[in-house]
Amino acid sequence: MIMSIALLSTSFASCSDENDEPKDPQPEVQGMLVTYKAQIDPAMLDFLDVTVEYTDYNGQTATATLDGGEWEQSVAFSREKGELPTDLSAVVKIAKKQSPVFTGNSVHIEGKVEFQSYTIMDDETVFHNGFSSITPVGKNLTIAVDKLDAFIAGSDGIIASHKVSNIKYDENGNVAVSGSGK
Repeated sequence: MIMSIALLSTSFASCSDENDEPKDPQPEVQGMLVTYKAQIDPAMLDFLDVTVEYTDYNGQTATATLDGGEWEQSVAFSREKGELPTDLSAVVKIAKKQSPVFTGNSVHIEGKVEFQSYTIMDDETVFHNGFSSITPVGKNLTIAVDKLDAFIAGSDGIIASHKVSNIKYDENGNVAVSGSGK
C-alpha cells in the first residue's frame, strides 16, 4: 500500500512538472511594411496628369505624381512609435492637362492600384494577407474626347482605389480584425 501511494505521488509530481514548463513567448510585432503599386497606360500622360494618393507612415495622405507607366512606394510603420495604421488607402486620380495632346476621337483610360502588407516580427518580415489587394483594382475604358471632362467630373477624377478601414490589433501588435476594404 505504501508503495502504491509513493508511486501515485511520483506520477502526479511528474505531471505537474510538465505543466509548469514555461511556454515560448509569442513574438511581438515590431512594425508593418506596406508596399503600394500603381500602373497606368503611359499614353494617358499625353492628355492627363496622374497622381497617387496613399497613406504615409504618419497616417496622413501623401501624393506622388506618376510620370511613367508603373509606380511603387513602400512605407514602414513602427509599433514602437505608435504608427501601426488603422486605415490604409491608395487612390489613382486623373486631371486633364492644360494643353492635352489627343491623337484621335477617343482616349484609352487604364489605371490599377494595389497594396500588400507585411508584418515585421523580431527581424523577420512576414506577408500578411489580411488586407492586401493582390488583384489590382481599377478601370480600363475607352472614352470619347468630348466626354472626357464629364467622365473626370463624374468620377471625382478617381480611376482606381483600394481602401481598408478600422484595422485593429491585439496586445502583441498582431492584426486582430483586418477591417473592411473596398
